[in-house]
Amino acid sequence: MKKNFVLICLLQVLISALTTPNVSAEIVRVPYGVDSNGRGNRTFEVANLGNGCGGRSDYPHISAHVPNTVNVTASTTCKGVQVSIETTLSRKGWFIFRESVTKKSSGFSKVSVNVSLPCKWRVGNPPIEYIVSSFHKEARGATATTAVHRFIRC
Repeated sequence: MKKNFVLICLLQVLISALTTPNVSAEIVRVPYGVDSNGRGNRTFEVANLGNGCGGRSDYPHISAHVPNTVNVTASTTCKGVQVSIETTLSRKGWFIFRESVTKKSSGFSKVSVNVSLPCKWRVGNPPIEYIVSSFHKEARGATATTAVHRFIRC
């Protein structure tokens, strides 16, 4: 029985190696400056998908256009190729409950999404952690995930 399990595991690894494109994503984290209210540079994390392609997730930030809203922008770019993105903005909630919004988009050469959540921070409370996770994909099979977070008082 143990021998069969080992053989099945080895077979799965071999099949996975043969069917998965040989593409690795390089993730680059860009440091950011922020004031005590969570306002600051809208910096980002970048994933290099190879062949001049990439994905990007901005750090969550307080909206300059819609009061009491936290926003994030994410994009996937690959000249001349079909690309897609799926981005989730989450806010840690009470106990195990988390609030989140997910948006998807696909298109040719460049796609981007804007995701927002209402800010629920109140004076006297600690800053709220907002978490961004984006899944970037291009038609030739390269994929990457970018993930960033920031504590915000808004």
